[in-house]
Amino acid sequence: MKVNTNFTDFPIPLGAEWLETSTAIFEEIVNDSSTPVNIETDADAPDRKFVNSSWYGFFKKNIVPSIASKIKYNTILESINYSND
Repeated sequence: MKVNTNFTDFPIPLGAEWLETSTAIFEEIVNDSSTPVNIETDADAPDRKFVNSSWYGFFKKNIVPSIASKIKYNTILESINYSND
């Protein structure tokens, strides 16, 4: 990920940045072996910390594109059917 250093000379929080589990969770969440997951983290024992990203950035890049057409905004939810995949 390219970082724009011209915007400001101080860090801007990007949301939740801590990973409390193994990085293998990324592939499990994406659940699509044809989608490469390239998220950089640094060890900060016992956890890990996102580098130039966050959970928000991960979902925006890796999850939202595959489900965007199924998201309905300003819609009343009447029920959820969990019986199918």
